[in-house]
Amino acid sequence: MDSWEIDDAYPRPALEPETPLVVNRSHLCAESGGFSVTVETDTFKWGDYVQLYWDGELVDKGYVGAVTYSLEFLVPVSVLERHPGRDHPGRMIEVFYVLEKYGATSLESMRRSPALVLDAKFTRPGGEDTDAQTPYINENLKPVEGTSGLAKGKDLVLTIPAWKNMEKGAQLTIYWGETNIEVDASAITVGQPVKVTVPWSVIDGAPQGLVSVTYAIRDRVGNTSGNAPAVEVTVVFAPLLPLPSLAYAINAKGNVDVDLAKKMASVTDSPDSTPLIVEYIDVESGDQIVVSLAGTTSTKLRIVPLQYVQVAAPALPLNDDPKAAVDPNQPPSARYVFNVPIAWLGYLAGGSIFFSYVVKRRGLDFNSATRTRSVVGSALTIPAPIVERAPEDGDVLDLNSFADDLSVSVEVSSIWPRRDLTASLKVRSPNSNQGFEQNASLLSTDDNGKLVWVLARERFVNFADGELSLLVVFSDSDGASVRSRERKLSFRPFVVAPEWPSLVISDLKADEQLALDDMTGDSLPVWVPLNGRFQPGDQVTLDWQGTAFGPYTVDKAEGSLAFGIPRSRVVASAGAVVTANYVVKRVGNVIGPQPSRPFRLRVAPVTIGILPSLLSAAASAGTLDVEKAKDGIVLTVPGNADVRQTDTIAFEVRAAGDTWRRVSPMEGHPKSGNVTTEDLIPSLGGSFAARYVVTRDGQSKTSDDLVLTLVAYDKNDPRLPRPRIKQLQQAATGEGNPYIDAKTLATSSLTVVVPPWPFMRAGQTVSVSILGIDSSKQFTTSIELATKRPVLESDLANGLSLNLPNSWVLGQPRVSSTDLKIVVVIERPLASESFKFMRLPVAVVNVVGLDKVEAGTGTGTEGQSDITISPPPRVIDIEGFGIDKPTGRMPLCYLNLYGDEAGSGAFGLLKTYAGLGEQYAAVTPAGKFNRYTYKRGRSGTLLLFDVKFAASRRYHVFVMLGPQVAGTITPTFKLHVEGYARPLDFQPYADGIVAVFQAPALIQKSVRVGLEVVPPLSGSLIDSTATLRMALGRYP
Repeated sequence: MDSWEIDDAYPRPALEPETPLVVNRSHLCAESGGFSVTVETDTFKWGDYVQLYWDGELVDKGYVGAVTYSLEFLVPVSVLERHPGRDHPGRMIEVFYVLEKYGATSLESMRRSPALVLDAKFTRPGGEDTDAQTPYINENLKPVEGTSGLAKGKDLVLTIPAWKNMEKGAQLTIYWGETNIEVDASAITVGQPVKVTVPWSVIDGAPQGLVSVTYAIRDRVGNTSGNAPAVEVTVVFAPLLPLPSLAYAINAKGNVDVDLAKKMASVTDSPDSTPLIVEYIDVESGDQIVVSLAGTTSTKLRIVPLQYVQVAAPALPLNDDPKAAVDPNQPPSARYVFNVPIAWLGYLAGGSIFFSYVVKRRGLDFNSATRTRSVVGSALTIPAPIVERAPEDGDVLDLNSFADDLSVSVEVSSIWPRRDLTASLKVRSPNSNQGFEQNASLLSTDDNGKLVWVLARERFVNFADGELSLLVVFSDSDGASVRSRERKLSFRPFVVAPEWPSLVISDLKADEQLALDDMTGDSLPVWVPLNGRFQPGDQVTLDWQGTAFGPYTVDKAEGSLAFGIPRSRVVASAGAVVTANYVVKRVGNVIGPQPSRPFRLRVAPVTIGILPSLLSAAASAGTLDVEKAKDGIVLTVPGNADVRQTDTIAFEVRAAGDTWRRVSPMEGHPKSGNVTTEDLIPSLGGSFAARYVVTRDGQSKTSDDLVLTLVAYDKNDPRLPRPRIKQLQQAATGEGNPYIDAKTLATSSLTVVVPPWPFMRAGQTVSVSILGIDSSKQFTTSIELATKRPVLESDLANGLSLNLPNSWVLGQPRVSSTDLKIVVVIERPLASESFKFMRLPVAVVNVVGLDKVEAGTGTGTEGQSDITISPPPRVIDIEGFGIDKPTGRMPLCYLNLYGDEAGSGAFGLLKTYAGLGEQYAAVTPAGKFNRYTYKRGRSGTLLLFDVKFAASRRYHVFVMLGPQVAGTITPTFKLHVEGYARPLDFQPYADGIVAVFQAPALIQKSVRVGLEVVPPLSGSLIDSTATLRMALGRYP
């Protein structure tokens, strides 16, 4: 095993396009000369040294020239034979090269390329043929079996006996005459005969007569077995003329033998042809006899068919004297001879021939049977290319002696090539690892029947002295091909007179484009190759788009001078075409280049690769954990992002529907960004997006978006801090809610302490209100004690304390104790409308001693000393109207009826479980308590109270739903005025719903107003074990 480190940046060795990755017997023949491998060198530098290894053996080596884009290596047959691969898949041949950088001082800098992996196998399917006389027929293969079962209109099942070297992946082809039948590889089981069905459509579509049936095998790497000995099948289902005969070319095995045909013809007057004989009965004078011959080569390439015509006539006299007169009264001859060129047969050696004839008589055609034969014997190959002014044996083809280009031609015989073939001239120089090929169409032959290629002398500049090899490959669109013979010449390449060299840029692509992505250093090396034009002491200055670099002094006229163009100068020309040139001075005078040799290249802007979305430790499954994000989060660029050390990274965030905003990177960590709570608050309850922008050499690219859901805290979320009252006391027994004495509150303020909450920021506001809960027997409402108290920077560490007014205490009903809720609402201006307000968990406090508070002793109670409150009457449970076995607390619904002017309206409590006749007080804005009564409504509970309307004024009906009702249902309400019910169109408002109506005209007195709930609120809100029965009744 080699010890070189693999460099994945090196291109692996390559084959010609569409060439399979296999090594087989065809590469061992003299015509191929071995196996050709190409190494692309456009990314290497001038002077780099390439060494090619075949299966671990050093094969060849070559240098990269100033204008070399590839090196071609030919692996000799001797090397191939030393590494035969395996008869079965398992061990592969690895081909790689080792690159020694020009100027390297240590062998440790050498790296090897990734390997080209090839499957190699040189054994033949069926084994080696022992009969050298039939090289294209493998006598080791047994003939096809089952032909005796042929019947008209039926498919024919054939059996192919198992063969030597049988393996998986082999391809089996049946030849029924000139029709090919490919067998699916899955039908082949190693060691077992193969069943093949010949469809009747194939049999019926083929010419009738004697059909040659054979088969051939191609193994996994392309080695072919040759044809099995053919079996002749008589396929005649209609009357046909007798078969034609090539009697003097048929050997003992029934094959057309080219060598036998030559031998038999050599003693005749036509030594270059063999007779094809046609005999049939009932010949009539004037019969037109048309003979057709077609065939395929050993490589299955079809060649141009032959066709001959004779007209039936009386035969010559028996003495064959051409001067003797033909007796027109004699009957026409029954035997006709057609001369077939033996050269034409030679091209078919190893393939097949098909021949038949047609007799045309008075507009009718009479067909003969078709005869199919395998062709054996010495194959005729296409002549080698003809090189203009080629030297005699032992001389050298010196291109320097030519005044113009080199002309190469090949004779195109009129008897075999098809005009739709492509001819490819292949030129190789084994000594210099160089080669090229040039295609031509057979339609472009000249008047002499030659196909001509004109090769510029400059194409041979990189060729070394030694051998030059030329051959022509003819191929069709199906991939079948045939090679000419190879022409080999001693060769001396065209030497170009020394010229001022062109600049060389190692990172330049073949399209004269410089990609900034390929520049890994701080400068771009530009090379001036030194040749015979230079002398020691010359001063060389490089001009890059108007900026001079150098001068550098030449020490010796070999190697090259390297100039470094700063990256910043190259980046400044991104997207533009740059002109570079150099000037040489000798003893202070400019001596060249003359003319100047400007070099133009385009600088391609950088392309930034994939930029996946950001990562965050606070995110999981597309959701951002508010607990982990409450103090901000850190975003990190993924490790697989195309970000380089010199790149600039900017982080951006936004809430849904908002614009992108930049956030700061972490200090000392340019691949991480800080996202503060201010950045996250607008996304509460919605989505949060983040991305980063990478800038490189003036070009920017934005990453994929990271989109996360930032779930807001629910109302009363237990993770939120709970406010507390500073003056609270604990019951002696330790049970129940903490309490506070109302008498204490009458003389001092109430202090509410609000601990720091998530996403707390300066500029937010805090509102505090007190709310009675469901079990309270008092008349309850929400009383705001502090409104929008701003949060200061000094509050962020420990929270804030609010001293609240106590006037609300003296306005409460006189009861011994009641539970109240302390509600704290946070307003966050940065949050979206739906999540701008956040309510902390409610703090419950038990207020005692309300019945002990003296009237008129507290602030905010002036003008209310005459208030008297009686305990509410008990609920009367009437049949058909009430609650059966209530087991849970019922929700409350508050009614507020107020007008456009101060002093008008009323305030009341609507109880969904009120009984008939129960009375409660209504509070007017003037502080007076009026009575209102629950009555039976048409379809629900009806609340009635007296109120004085001002005529033609607009009034508002506000229904505040209790905390257990809001957001659960929206019932329908009807307003009753003096017995007339009108539906109201309520809209959501604050914690309730509101509607507007116009007071009836001419009403200047107190009237009865009722509010009906349809259906009763309790219907879907009470405990599931309780039911509400409502009776229909008339409005009283």
